[in-house]
Amino acid sequence: MQDEPGGPELTDKTSEMPIEGAANTTEELRKRRSTRIVQAVPLQVAGVDALGRPFAERTSTLIINCHGCRYQSKHYVLKNMWVNLEVPHPEQGHPPRRVRGKVAWIQRPRTVRQLFQVALELEAPGNAWGIAFPPTTGLHFRRTIKFYRIRLR
Repeated sequence: MQDEPGGPELTDKTSEMPIEGAANTTEELRKRRSTRIVQAVPLQVAGVDALGRPFAERTSTLIINCHGCRYQSKHYVLKNMWVNLEVPHPEQGHPPRRVRGKVAWIQRPRTVRQLFQVALELEAPGNAWGIAFPPTTGLHFRRTIKFYRIRLR
């Protein structure tokens, strides 16, 4: 059996790990299309689970951006399946926002008490969440680096 990533074979290389992790994070941030925000937005998710059974559940997002979200679910859905999201409008009397998303990945629960984590890519990018977004990641990243260079001098 192969060792798991981060297993015993890496114990001698711990001094290298933060540098590699920082480089990978930097590269990932530059590739990101829009900034991720840790934000709980209530939503209703409806679709068909991995067994072909229709479902609808109320949940909330864990992370959002202009291109999708991550949320917790009781239902196991397959990658590339489409689900329908209904996001309540923050002002009463307005209809909810309705959008479709494709499952980008799913993480199984590690214990029986946990839920699935589902990442969706929205069919049409935009502000389905009804909140103000920070600048795009590239600009935000460059400003953050510039800020830290100034502070460290």
